[in-house]
Formats: sequence, structure tokens, C-alpha cells
Amino acid sequence: MRKILTLIVLQVLFIRVSISQVYQNTTIYTPKGTPVTVWTLISGDYTEQEKLDWKNFFLDLYDNRIIFVSEATYTYNCHAYAWYMTEGGIAIFPSIQNFDVFWSDGSYTLSSPSVGTKILYVDGDHSAIATNDPSMVESKWASGPVFRHAIEDCPYYGYATHIDYYIKDCDTYYMNKTVAVDTTIFGCNNTYIQDVNIINNAKLKVIIGTGTAVRVEGAFKVQLGSELKVK
Repeated sequence: MRKILTLIVLQVLFIRVSISQVYQNTTIYTPKGTPVTVWTLISGDYTEQEKLDWKNFFLDLYDNRIIFVSEATYTYNCHAYAWYMTEGGIAIFPSIQNFDVFWSDGSYTLSSPSVGTKILYVDGDHSAIATNDPSMVESKWASGPVFRHAIEDCPYYGYATHIDYYIKDCDTYYMNKTVAVDTTIFGCNNTYIQDVNIINNAKLKVIIGTGTAVRVEGAFKVQLGSELKVK
């Protein structure tokens, strides 16, 4: 009965996304530099009372076994949270049909569970991220809240054929691009920027970790007023 009720609730959340919200298209990039068309919310998010209601609804439904992390919102979904926002990206709302390039273009490779690992509920249309507690993961439930929960203790587990774990590949490639709007990429190990032209006062920000390197190669151009920033 609980499984049926949860499925109905999730269907209601998805229906509301399709009829009540206004989005605009935005392009983001995978760590390998593949462009992905996603949505950013313009209007139609929850009221504060609605956010509180969804939080309490799921906590009650799961008998407080799950831990509330952040509020319900239409600005992003589970895939955005696990694969993009936890790497420092902005709030976006993708679909599984175009977002699967994150794990199909070589940006992430199959692995075993560890802190920060991306978790894919295969055929369950859901993603999560591993935490420092091996028994718990974090994920956003459609346009509902983000919860910390056991991997099997969520609405999607029963619909997944299996669970896959991914880690980011060692190198990041950003190649053959014209950057006309502010863009952020997240480098891993060696970050290669090759044949890139930054125009229209745009800023290309490269965020890297300790011990990583950025290599600029090829016909790299920065027009007056534009900027390449490595942080």
C-alpha cells in the first residue's frame, strides 16, 4: 500500500512540473565537455507552506527513518543534484533522456561504493550520491525534498533493475568550444582546454582540486572583456 501511495505522489509531482512551471533552456557541460541542454526555472516554485508540507509528508510516510537535507523545489531534480550540483554546478532540471551523457561520454566510469560516488538506479529513473556513512545515500525525490536514506529505502528502489556506481574519470576535456555566456567546468586531474574562443564578455571558470593541472592548448582565444579564470 505504501509503495502504491508513494508512486501516486511522485506522479502528482511530475504532472505539476509539466503544467505549472515556466523554464528556459540552458546549456551545461559534462566533465568531458559534452554539451547538455537543460532547464532553469523562471517561475512557479512551491510556496514555503508547500515545501513544509512535502517535507512532513515524506517524513511521516517513512516513519522518520529518512533524514531531511533540503527543501522541495522545482529548480532541480535527482540527476542534477547527484551528477552536477554536488560538483558545484547551478540548479538545473534535466531529463534522463539527455542527462545520461554524464555517464555515457566517459566523464564517469563504473566503480564500487565510496564517499561521493554517483549512484544510478538503473531503469528506476533516479540518481543518488554516496555519503560518509556507508549505510546512507542522499537523493532528491522528483520535485520533492532531498533526503538522506538507506539505498533501498526510497520510492525508486523497487523499480530499479540494479544499482550502478560511478566515479569521475581522471581527466577533463573542454575542446572545440565557443564560450558566449558565463560557463563553469569542473576539472579532474589534468584539465585540457583546447581550441576554445571566449567572446561577448563571457567568463569561463575552471574549478580544480588540489594537485590537479590545467593545460591550455591549440587555438585558444580570449576577446577583450572576456576572461578565463582557474580556481
